[in-house]
Amino acid sequence: RGRKFVVMSLSAGKPSLDELFVALIAQERATAADLESAKGELASGSTAEAELIAKWSRLSLPFGSEVWISGLTGRADLNGLRGTAVSFSLENRRFGVRLHSGEMISVRAQNLDVEPPTEETNRLLSQVVGGDAANLISSFLVCTRCQQPCAPGSECQVPHPVHLEQDMGGMSGAGEMNSHKFCSACEQQYTLVTSFDHPESEPRIEGAKWCFSGKHTTLPLAHNDQRRCFPNTKALFAGPNLQREIEALPRDLKTLTITSKGGYDDSLRVALEQHLPELQEVQLVDVSFSKITLDAERTPNLRSVRLQNVPDDCELSLLLPDLRSFSIYYWNGDCRIINRMLQTATQLESFDSYKLWVDELHFASNALADINLHRSDALDTLTIWAPNLTRLGVQACYALNTITFLDTHPLAASLPPDHRPPTIEVNTANACLGRAAKHALRSNPRVSMGPGQRHRGMPTESSFAQMFGGMGMDMAGMPPELAQMLAGMRGFRGGEDDDDEFDDDESEDEDEDEDDDDDEDDEDEWVTEDEWTEEGGVADAP
Repeated sequence: RGRKFVVMSLSAGKPSLDELFVALIAQERATAADLESAKGELASGSTAEAELIAKWSRLSLPFGSEVWISGLTGRADLNGLRGTAVSFSLENRRFGVRLHSGEMISVRAQNLDVEPPTEETNRLLSQVVGGDAANLISSFLVCTRCQQPCAPGSECQVPHPVHLEQDMGGMSGAGEMNSHKFCSACEQQYTLVTSFDHPESEPRIEGAKWCFSGKHTTLPLAHNDQRRCFPNTKALFAGPNLQREIEALPRDLKTLTITSKGGYDDSLRVALEQHLPELQEVQLVDVSFSKITLDAERTPNLRSVRLQNVPDDCELSLLLPDLRSFSIYYWNGDCRIINRMLQTATQLESFDSYKLWVDELHFASNALADINLHRSDALDTLTIWAPNLTRLGVQACYALNTITFLDTHPLAASLPPDHRPPTIEVNTANACLGRAAKHALRSNPRVSMGPGQRHRGMPTESSFAQMFGGMGMDMAGMPPELAQMLAGMRGFRGGEDDDDEFDDDESEDEDEDEDDDDDEDDEDEWVTEDEWTEEGGVADAP
């Protein structure tokens, strides 16, 4: 009874990640360890929930389903054959498929299609109108996956969607730049190799060349199958013609990605301020922009924004009332720009950042569920109104003195009368928190330390945390050499009188006395996971 219920609940609508795993575990298609691993990916920000659902829902194929084999390389002779899914092995994560010939084979879920290939459609059509007429008709059919004609003998080949690729790092050498990528649509890794001598040429692909390579189809694709060419999607690459290409963007564009082919050319200065009324998602990665304007007038339907390595001096305007998802990596500009964006985006659901070097951030959204501030080194003040917040990450925030959870806000009037705020899982790995910040976490009954939330980070995170631990987070409390090093590395914004504090010959002795007092009152300022655990949870700590 339980298994039948969960299968029916999955078919009723798009499940959450937890609901999907309830069904998969009940069907013995996944384990509790798989769920923890998936939650770890989600918490780290490496994989979006929709991508995880698309990945794992492939295992929910009911027994008895008619399937077609596709994408096999070792047994390419089986591609296009029809069979029935009859079993599943949890050990090797493969379906047992009985082919119509009677042969039993073991196949991964990604190599099973629930729709016939074009050749099968063409064969059936030939039985009715004849082979020549069937070939002619097929040439006018358009493949729903690659958007190309289903001409007899042609193959469906889909490039990796640029807006679904994840950057896995890079390496230069021997006149080439190797950029490692992971495609979340096909779950394969590949490398883009760009020549330094000919940067204008197309990068060479090593590894998985295609997101999909197989048979054409004219049937609708499964909603979670993203191995396709997306309509109204455009990918532009840094180059001498980039500004003209931006200005020529079609008004019905829905997804836009502007990125580099490898490296970063800071001599290229382009602007994005076009009127794109249908645009829903934009990613601007590793391109030197002089101006970016995204607002309710130019891009009224924009829901998702991702920025990476945007110049600090870029004229940036992000006033988007309906924005849902925002990500920004490597930025040290004016914090007022980000806070104006946050003030406007009252429907924001997730905020993800890495090395966002600003002094203060102020969040206010009833829909906000996830805040990740990994390595916001200079962040001093954090204010939050988020009655539906479930995750707060302040990993390696070395100078966070104040966290304020607002009790009231004008947005509270929009909450349902019976609203109950959820628990907030907090990640403080390698963070250095001031007394006020620690008190705010300890005294908030919603706060708990959640397992599996740490980012992998770099070894330097722990080193910096140990250097800062116990000294307080204001610049006046740091040794002059350390403060100067920080100022040079990340533009740390201390008080106006910080330099005067360092001129006092007795400052070192005073600091030691202050540290002793701090130890009596609050132990050290470096919050470790062990500290939270020993104290029995944040809310119960003295």
